[in-house]
Amino acid sequence: PNSWRRPQAHFDHVGGGIMFITEIASLSEWTLRMQQVVDVVGVNMQPKANNNAFYSVFFVVLVVALSLVATQVIVGVLMYHFDAHRGVLLLTDQQKDWGNLR
Repeated sequence: PNSWRRPQAHFDHVGGGIMFITEIASLSEWTLRMQQVVDVVGVNMQPKANNNAFYSVFFVVLVVALSLVATQVIVGVLMYHFDAHRGVLLLTDQQKDWGNLR
């Protein structure tokens, strides 16, 4: 029997929307989610293959933007921790002694 099933990731409530965005940000099956969005026709209408290709451009831009943000966060955290230790972890004993003299 045919039946309407809601996709696992959806925007019917906040939790589903957050799950959807998290899947895209983590690059976990984002192409599958993109295809589901591209096939959307309207409310209570059956999906049509490749209905709106503009959404795929949106997804690619979103993935690139989220990847850049994630990279910036990781680099920022690393730089913060490096600056907090003032690079002492990478110095030799002689270099530490020289720094303590000043």
